[in-house]
Amino acid sequence: MKDGYALNPLRGVQVDQALAFIRVFGPEFSAERWQAIVGRGYTTMVVSDGAGYIRGLTFSSVRMHPIAQKLLDVPILIVGSVTDEKAIAELLFLEIKRRAIVQRCDSLRIWTWSSDALDRLDDLSYCDRWDHGVMHFLKPALVQSLDD
Repeated sequence: MKDGYALNPLRGVQVDQALAFIRVFGPEFSAERWQAIVGRGYTTMVVSDGAGYIRGLTFSSVRMHPIAQKLLDVPILIVGSVTDEKAIAELLFLEIKRRAIVQRCDSLRIWTWSSDALDRLDDLSYCDRWDHGVMHFLKPALVQSLDD
């Protein structure tokens, strides 16, 4: 626990709470779509406060990208705090970076938020594009090859 927050994988009892949290940012997310995504094996991490309320959420998966090579792809990273967003975002980002390193990824990408992000998870032509999100390179050789 850091700064009064706990970072843990999403537990079954938190699935409905996580949907309510996401709906603050994307009210159109259906319960059916969320259940399908939760059941697909994405790594979903939540930051909870001392009272157990979700204050941050991310889900990610490892995939191959035509430019970024082995990529930890992060379609959703949400921070929901008006007083401590920096600490929550830092916890989530450090966990994402740790996972990418452990999985021996070349890069990680945090998608730009959009209301249709969950609908684009299976769209390989969209996932392979380079023009959405923030790319963070973990291996200097990859960055150098992009400059050539």
